Amino acid sequence: MPPRVAVVLACLGAASALRDLSSQFRRDASGISEPETRADVLAPAPGDGGDGAPETSGGDVAELTGVLRGHAEARLRAAKAIGALADGPLPEETVLALAQVAAAEAIGALAEGRDLPGSTVEALAEAAGDDDARVRFAALQAIGKLSGAPPDVAIKALLAALHSGDSAIRVAAVEATARLAGGPGLPEQAILALAGASGDRYFKVRVAAAQAISRLTNVPAAAIDVVSRAVDDDYHVVRIAAVEAI
Repeated sequence: MPPRVAVVLACLGAASALRDLSSQFRRDASGISEPETRADVLAPAPGDGGDGAPETSGGDVAELTGVLRGHAEARLRAAKAIGALADGPLPEETVLALAQVAAAEAIGALAEGRDLPGSTVEALAEAAGDDDARVRFAALQAIGKLSGAPPDVAIKALLAALHSGDSAIRVAAVEATARLAGGPGLPEQAILALAGASGDRYFKVRVAAAQAISRLTNVPAAAIDVVSRAVDDDYHVVRIAAVEAI
């Protein structure tokens, strides 16, 4: 297994997770349909990761960015790493999706507490619009973990995802936007979009949005006005969250 990929996989305890998921992805290539069905692709395996995990370098971030963007050499290295972990042959598109999901999850883990290169953030934003729902979901989660004021390209990706036709992606976008809203520099436009999601056609998106607004401080009056409309929602959980928000 190539050293850099091995370091990243070991760092995140991904080996057993990818082994377990390989058969699942073969059975279900349709992507994510509901938020609660998503897999924690890189959940640390027992004994992996933690304080004894290897340190990662700028070269690892560049490698992950290359995988996320589908660069040929990085794809080949990731494919070999994943192929060594799988319990049988996987379709090329599944290997690529797995590699991109793993890269996005790894970048998200590295983003907490450190600044990422602009090219890596741009790659996450691009991946948030990928054709594969698994890749979009992982990229949005990673964007939500960015440190400091989020760049415009990340905000645009979140705003676009809030209007996705996939309810799970909209929930992921709400969660990512809400997480960034707890830090510095989130523009009012994004908070208003988050509030607007409290009127989404899917009730779980409405719940997530209203609850997110209720946890924020210094919410713009315009956003409160939007969320207040949800006090008459058909679902009591949404109504409760809306009341708490206003």
